[in-house]
Amino acid sequence: MIPLSEKFVSVQGEGPFAGTPAVFIRTAYCNLHCEWCDAWYTWDHTRTNIKEDAPRVDLKELAIWTNSQKPKLVVITGGEPLLWDKELSWFVASLKDEKQVQFETNGTRKPHFLAPYRKIKWVVSPKINTRDDFNKCIKPEVLEWFKKEGAHFKFVVETTKDINLVKSFNLPNTWIMSKATTPQELDLSLAWMLNECIKNGWRYSDRLHIRAYGDKRGT
Repeated sequence: MIPLSEKFVSVQGEGPFAGTPAVFIRTAYCNLHCEWCDAWYTWDHTRTNIKEDAPRVDLKELAIWTNSQKPKLVVITGGEPLLWDKELSWFVASLKDEKQVQFETNGTRKPHFLAPYRKIKWVVSPKINTRDDFNKCIKPEVLEWFKKEGAHFKFVVETTKDINLVKSFNLPNTWIMSKATTPQELDLSLAWMLNECIKNGWRYSDRLHIRAYGDKRGT
């Protein structure tokens, strides 16, 4: 059993697999509390109709449902899904061989239980612009572990200060993405962010789900 915020089928809107149809498994709760979080409902239940702990789901039933969906890409996100890496190791091992598994994590925890025989696509999003303590958000030894695993690193940026912080990490496979929540805001930041990608050898991540559906759940 794990606490689940939502499950749905959509298209991955961000990062290296943008444009790919996917099954999304969004776990509840997070060890960080970014004030701009676009999935705040996974951990801040005071702002939702949920007044108690998030509902828990049976992983066997969740695996059956996931395997029945057409998309081959399975995106496990949160919240912070690696809070539940022991439980999710069983879930991942129960998926069909044809399924590709992508984890989206904030990069503060190393997985200890996930099945080593299935190749996992790691997309790590270190939090550099939040009121949480920097040493709580950034764990160099964990980022180094993900680097060795060939992870993609996706930073949400808004200012030149954010760009300078991204530079200081000097990580491979670096993506930058606006925290914009409307197509208009994405367009306003596009030229500036593309120029930073050109100068620094990074890649740009759009937010296709925002453009297609707006800033809402289940997309």
